[in-house]
Amino acid sequence: MNEGLLEVPGGITAVKGVRAAGVACGIKAGRLDLALIVSEKPATVAGVFTRNRVRAAPVILCQKLLAGRRLSAIVANSGNANACTGKAGLADAEQVGGWAAEAVRRPAREVFVCSTGVIGHRLPMEKIRRGVRQAAQNLSAEGGRNAALAIMTTDRRPKERAAAFTVDGVRLTVGGMAKGAGMICPDLATTICFLATDATVEAVHLQRALREAADHSFNRITVDGDTSTNDTILCFATGMGGGVGLGLAGVGSGMSTTKNCSVSAWLVAPRVSAKEPGESLAPHYDRRPLNRHKHKDDKEGGQEDKPYPDGV
Repeated sequence: MNEGLLEVPGGITAVKGVRAAGVACGIKAGRLDLALIVSEKPATVAGVFTRNRVRAAPVILCQKLLAGRRLSAIVANSGNANACTGKAGLADAEQVGGWAAEAVRRPAREVFVCSTGVIGHRLPMEKIRRGVRQAAQNLSAEGGRNAALAIMTTDRRPKERAAAFTVDGVRLTVGGMAKGAGMICPDLATTICFLATDATVEAVHLQRALREAADHSFNRITVDGDTSTNDTILCFATGMGGGVGLGLAGVGSGMSTTKNCSVSAWLVAPRVSAKEPGESLAPHYDRRPLNRHKHKDDKEGGQEDKPYPDGV
């Protein structure tokens, strides 16, 4: 029997097996600007990304890594989008992933890298190197709030939510954090979002659930009609909540739990992406049924940063 959602505190670190940290590495003076999120064990992962023809280096790297369907960590900076930086920017993103992999002792192929902020500038690599090391030392099960603060740009407040739900008598959790106040137009309608669950979900089912969740939340919000270069939503499942795997046909409640997982993500997504009063323009949330084109590639999605500071 499946029960409804109960909101719980903790954001992304409410999920079993997830630790996080947010530090100030100096990209933005006096503000948290680098987040590190780590799964205690390799997690299955799904992702959707910008459909902009111009994709930032971190997006290109994440799409490549997604083929492995395993995630151990996410490192994300704000203040610099690492977009329109060419081959050097891609090499920088790979180096950041390598530093994070070394710091948390995981394979680089399982470390995803995201950036948000000013377009057209190389990353301040030495600052980020120091920040990654500091963040690794600060990882904790209470670090979700600081991680959410560290990815903000023009957001007035951090955006994070978590909820618990029960499937076949097993209590599971889904949590998330996001940033985005401008450059919002379907698809995706936020710049960066990370979702996690401690359910056991195969990558193919997680991808389907995330796509459905995005189509019923992020892909229905328009603020200013602009499409960005860095939009990324990553969703990973640690499997540390126990119970039968969700979405496995012929096992337990099977397909009904796939829907449950999708609905859980859908309920979290619009909450973590919702703009606060006073942030840029007022959003338009379209609740009508979608009549969109068929997705050629399930690893695509919506938008991100402008060529001036922090997407203003």
